[in-house]
Amino acid sequence: VFFLFFLRHLHFHQFLCRESAMAAPGLLAEAYCTLPADPKVKAPIRHVLIRDLAKVATALKISLPLEVPSSLFMAFEGEPGAAEHCAKGLHSKLLRRLGKCSKLSNAELNRNLGGALLDLDAELREQRPGAEGCGGVVALLAAQRLAVATAGSCGGMLWGPAILAAVNGPASIGSEVGKDGVLRKAHAKETPEQKRVKGLSRMRARNPNQQIGGSVVLPGGKRPGSEAVASRGAAAVRAASAAAATGRTGAAGLSMEDILVEVVELAPGDHSLLLLGTSGLQRSGLTPQEIASLVEACSPDAAKAGKVVADLAKERLKEASKGEANWVQLEKAKASELACIMLLLDWGNENSSEGNGAEPAAKKPRTEASSQN
Repeated sequence: VFFLFFLRHLHFHQFLCRESAMAAPGLLAEAYCTLPADPKVKAPIRHVLIRDLAKVATALKISLPLEVPSSLFMAFEGEPGAAEHCAKGLHSKLLRRLGKCSKLSNAELNRNLGGALLDLDAELREQRPGAEGCGGVVALLAAQRLAVATAGSCGGMLWGPAILAAVNGPASIGSEVGKDGVLRKAHAKETPEQKRVKGLSRMRARNPNQQIGGSVVLPGGKRPGSEAVASRGAAAVRAASAAAATGRTGAAGLSMEDILVEVVELAPGDHSLLLLGTSGLQRSGLTPQEIASLVEACSPDAAKAGKVVADLAKERLKEASKGEANWVQLEKAKASELACIMLLLDWGNENSSEGNGAEPAAKKPRTEASSQN
């Protein structure tokens, strides 16, 4: 009887795994970095692709309550030591958190993904007090569930027909009479859900000036301006800056209010593309529509699509500095290097997830001594 019960349980588990795998989209994932390689210098940009997260969890003897297949992708940019530490340590911190959950709801997924970033922040501040930190973007894909977390200046973009309709869809137009008695057109206000869907095309941290494991900073070492003040308040920003300057790390830590975590239920007719990138991709000014057009022209070649998008973003950054002094152009050229992770979702199940080998260690991107952002 026990043997029959075990056999039925095993068949049921295999059935659930097959159903989950059938529902999951095929995944084409590749990363590209514009930074020239230099093995003698630590890189300020790091990216990691773990295509089979369950295999890594098994190696660490952790039982995951996640749907299969599951993958983890991340990119970090900033102080080389901080970026390396985050790239090598985030997957283990996240897996240990997830392993403690018996059932993983969207709220639990949100809390644990954000919590893993906070764990890295606390660890870096304890080991390297007063040092600069790094920004990061992380994506966890489990069957049809996607969770994306952004911190610092890195960001992400989810795209597809549903998001395109939300971004470009016609707003309902009515009319209203102003105080002056003139009849004017009035656009209906967006609902919170409509705003959230549009926001998925430009995922940014709530406070992009707060780094993982570092003080509140702006590019070029400038003081926090109105953006940071609006996000956390003037008093909080002053306290954080003072604490970082004196090496007191308690008041300057990263919080859930600083980062953005989104959990999305993917659907065949709604989502087709996920792009993760470092700050250069955001500063280039490329719109989601432009990126989607470039990717469509390269599809289904994820590697080519990532290279085309990264190269164009770098070219835009270089063009923005033309006409300035040579030394200014040289300095800005150092900050124009970027990395992106391109993920194409194939709902036709014609292409399975490329490669099942896990890559828990950080891939060393192309580096040069003077390319810290």
